Amino acid sequence: MKNLIIRNINANDFPEIWEILKQIIEEGNAFCSDETTTQEKAFSMWITNSAKAVLYNGKIIGAYNIFPLNWGRGSHVCDAALMIDKNNRQKGIGYHIAKSILIDAKIQGYKSIVFTSVVSTNIPAMTLWLKIGFKLIGTIPKAYCLKNKTLVDLNIMHFDLDNLESEN
Repeated sequence: MKNLIIRNINANDFPEIWEILKQIIEEGNAFCSDETTTQEKAFSMWITNSAKAVLYNGKIIGAYNIFPLNWGRGSHVCDAALMIDKNNRQKGIGYHIAKSILIDAKIQGYKSIVFTSVVSTNIPAMTLWLKIGFKLIGTIPKAYCLKNKTLVDLNIMHFDLDNLESEN
């Protein structure tokens, strides 16, 4: 996608990252972060060696972070978090970022990705992950509390990175 740049994140990016995260927290339908999330906690979650800033037309519009799902004998599987500014959703940008996540995870040596917390009512996210080849492997009933206090399911999704070349 023209004018889309994905690069390593740095501490100077945090004010823009924080604004995007606050939007997502306010919406209350995608991340487990809530109104109690402090700037310090957000900084430690998003300003890491494996996080990337997403720029469109020179402006940070999102970020993603890849991290081990487990440690030791489970450290070959990762999880990831992706966020996009609300004004830049539904434009196809998420698809390009999702592909970048797969490539980065493979380069980092992971064998697969397991998303443990895809909110079932987050249809754009569910559609995106299924479109790029993730498989729905499980559901945790009523494991997420929407902002309006409604309990909805969390979906668990998996992508086998060994199949990356043949599928993408």
